[in-house]
This record gives sequence, structure tokens and C-alpha cells, in this order.
Amino acid sequence: DKPGYFRPPAPKKQDPRIVAAEETASLLFGDDAPAPSDAAGLDEAAPAPAPAAAPFCARCFSLRNYGRVKNPDVEDQLPVFDVASKLATRVINIKGIRQVLLCVVDVTDFDGSLPTQTLTKLFTDRKIREKNVSLIVAVNKVDLLPRVASDKRLQTWCRKQLRSLEPDCLPEDVSVKLVSAVAGKGIPDLASALEQRMGQYGHLWVFGAQNAGKSSLINALTRHASSEGRGGRGAFDGGRAKGKAKGKRAKGGHTHSHGGGPPAQLTEASLPGTTIGFVRLENLLAGARCK
Repeated sequence: DKPGYFRPPAPKKQDPRIVAAEETASLLFGDDAPAPSDAAGLDEAAPAPAPAAAPFCARCFSLRNYGRVKNPDVEDQLPVFDVASKLATRVINIKGIRQVLLCVVDVTDFDGSLPTQTLTKLFTDRKIREKNVSLIVAVNKVDLLPRVASDKRLQTWCRKQLRSLEPDCLPEDVSVKLVSAVAGKGIPDLASALEQRMGQYGHLWVFGAQNAGKSSLINALTRHASSEGRGGRGAFDGGRAKGKAKGKRAKGGHTHSHGGGPPAQLTEASLPGTTIGFVRLENLLAGARCK
């Protein structure tokens, strides 16, 4: 009891379940009684903890749940993001790998959402033209058009609008795909075209104007790839799976995923001006290790 002397701790109380198990085993088996943990079944393996959800920032949380940015005053202070220059630099620096540019355009405002400046800067660069980079134009939100607008007429009109760009600007093999990220129309066809052009280890760059549907389209492609991995093409049900780019301009800059559960999702928002940078994505297509 004197200061500075060690006092041994009090003996720890034994679990009453173990005590009862010892007494019961002693009465039944005598000296051959099994270990108390075996008798009571207390050493069962603890269930594996559920994988923690990937964290995302307060900005993405506000966009996902409230449809608005957390602090509008801070939005005006975000740095300007020059997509054309940054994308051209990254495409030029990658060597020996197939690259595909996926330009997302809003069909309800084709001319306004077509990134003319970015396309002109990319495909007038001699180094990029020498790399033989492929271009696919995904015309999104076709589910909003009336039924009288047939796919053939729409394809012809879109190609005519693309030819209005600078002469010989776009590559000759440019492909136009009519898709709807929400309804799922054209998603399997787009995924097949991307796999054909990229191969197993290609790089896919997704870019486009604000609110053209880049995040929604990438999420639809991811769900399609996930459904193919679970049970073939028939498991994909439009923009939402049943049961539930490298170079993607991020909606808020974060993905959300659960290990082994639903595929990672980019933040989708109807609010324009939420794009702040590039997001790197892995295994966007089924059966391919593309980025």
C-alpha cells in the first residue's frame, strides 16, 4: 500500500458461460471432459467485418443527397481546368498503347455541347495524328427525342454536324453511337465498339461539355460490364443493372464503391459546373484491363 510499490491487479472475472460449461462437462465426462470452449461452442469464428464504404468528400455528399454544392461561394474560386491542353499532353506522352477518345455530346443541344475547341486542338496536333488515336462520339440522351426521330436519320444528321468542324480535323474512321445512359439504349453496342478498338490493355479518355452525361454514361458502362461478369448480356437491364478513364472528367472527383458489391459509381448531378479534374478508372469494360 506504500507509494511506489506495485500492486498486482485483481483476478479477472471468468465468463459465467465458461464456468457453467466446465461444470457440466465435468459431470458428464469426468477427467475426459473436452475444453470448455469446445463444450460451449464459444470459439466459433467471428463473422468477417463488412467492407467499409469508400469515403467521398462533403462536396460529393451534398451533390448526391441534396443536388447542390456545399458552399457556392467556394465554387467561384476553383481553378480553371483546360481540358484541351491537359488531355493533349497526356495522350502524346503515352506510347505503345491503343488510345480511344470518347466524346460525349447531348443530343438536345448538339452544337452547344460539342467540344469543338478540344476536338480541334487534339486532332490538328501532328503528334496525336501520328498515333492514330480513335474517336467515338457518343450522342447521349436520345431517349428524350420523339419516336419519329429514327436512328438512321439521327446518325446522318450527327455526321453532318461533325463535318462542319475544321476541314480534315477529325479522323476518317470516327464512329457515332446513339446512347441513353438512363434508359440503357445503345450501351452494349458502345461497349462492344470500345472493346474492339481498345483491345485488352488500351486507354479510354472520356470528355465532353458540362451536363452532357459523362458520369451517367461511365456508370452505365460499369454496370453493363458488371452484369456481363455475373451472367452475360441478358443480365443488363438498361441504365440500371438488375438486382442491384483514365481521363474521365469527374463529377466532384470521387467514386463510391463497396468491395465485392455494386460497381464503383461516379457522382452524378444535374447541376452544371461540378467537373474539377481527371479521375482514373480501372476495368471499365468487361473482359478487358483497360484504363
